[in-house]
Amino acid sequence: RRQDGENENAHNEQQIENANNTLHRAVALMPKDAEVHYNLANFHCDTQQFEAAKNAFQKAIKLAPDFAKAHFNLANVLRELKQFKSAETSYRTGLKLEPQQAKMHFHLGLTLHAQKRFKDALKSFRKSLELGMADVDLYLHLGSCYRALGDLEQAEQCCYKAQITDPQYAGTYNHLGIILSAQGRLQEAETAYLKAIELDADYVAVYKNLGLLYTDTGKV
Repeated sequence: RRQDGENENAHNEQQIENANNTLHRAVALMPKDAEVHYNLANFHCDTQQFEAAKNAFQKAIKLAPDFAKAHFNLANVLRELKQFKSAETSYRTGLKLEPQQAKMHFHLGLTLHAQKRFKDALKSFRKSLELGMADVDLYLHLGSCYRALGDLEQAEQCCYKAQITDPQYAGTYNHLGIILSAQGRLQEAETAYLKAIELDADYVAVYKNLGLLYTDTGKV
């Protein structure tokens, strides 16, 4: 079995090398083709070579300034590299070209959230909702913005919407516990934390939060 695993890894490495060689050959043959540079950039993303991906996306955009997907993917790479200001610029450029991209408004919101620009992030997350996006991550990040801005009631409502979207996601109950604790509703917070543990017994953060709650309430 070990030999089989080694053979599979060698095969995968060979496939990656072949893809790399093919894509670089395509760039050499068609250096003015933005799509070719875009394909190479996506390959670099898949292999987590983010600086190389950044350079390839930038080349694609230089050749085709209205290439919205290239702007969006470049922004994703820049966010991965924690170059948040540049990522914001790329998202906004892409959204000028394709303003109905709900997921990109969400990613812009994540970029703004990472910079603690919660009011701006809230606008982007709301736009994602307006355009029809509705998933757990969106609701929880909305709730995080509301919590940071002091609106705990709205933050709590976002958690309940996340629960409806995916009732089996432990992270929602952890977030809810934090919000309930901040409102002094400690027994409800405990229930939420315990539900998170029931759904994911290896969820480290919730044990920390539950421990803090027990310390505050004198249970330890």
